[in-house]
Amino acid sequence: MSTPTQHIYWNTIAADIVNIAEGQSVQQVIVLDKNMEETTLTFSLDGMRAHLDCVIVILADEVSIPLNINVIAHARNTSSSVRIRSIGRNRARVMINGILQCMEGADESTMHFSHHALHLSPDAQTRTIPSLEIKADDVQAKHEVSIGYFDPHAIWYGQTRGVSKETMIAEMAKGFVAKDLQTLSDDRDISTALASVTAFMRHA
Repeated sequence: MSTPTQHIYWNTIAADIVNIAEGQSVQQVIVLDKNMEETTLTFSLDGMRAHLDCVIVILADEVSIPLNINVIAHARNTSSSVRIRSIGRNRARVMINGILQCMEGADESTMHFSHHALHLSPDAQTRTIPSLEIKADDVQAKHEVSIGYFDPHAIWYGQTRGVSKETMIAEMAKGFVAKDLQTLSDDRDISTALASVTAFMRHA
């Protein structure tokens, strides 16, 4: 049985703490595309076999998005994955603090945090600070961060095939975001988030 996905947009975040009980599985897609005050989102895995799968899509154009992500495992055999894909344009500022905490007694848990950023202009800035705090045994915890630009050769190749530069960049942006969305349990979850990317690229 697939896990229903909660779609959350920048102005509909109702709580800054999400508690996940024993055996509960939470799957979220969060889309942030407006200027926002510094925000802290905490995911607390409170019971055994609690599971979190969260994909955050950040679409930043001339805005500042400071976000703190805290994931705290309190029980054994929990699993969590928070994956961020951000696209920055013009003077966008994306600032992420990702903190994974595995508390005493949360043995045999797995935790993963990633942030992959794509810049559409040289003025865009991204700062990501991941950190781990492990107090349990047999824990698998990892984080990964990357910042990049479009491959000009790929854009050139598309243009030689009659595809405009704007169309190539828009399609590549959707492909960049889709890499994490494709792991979700329902194809509709992908199309909903990618519609936000399409609207964002339309105003490039």
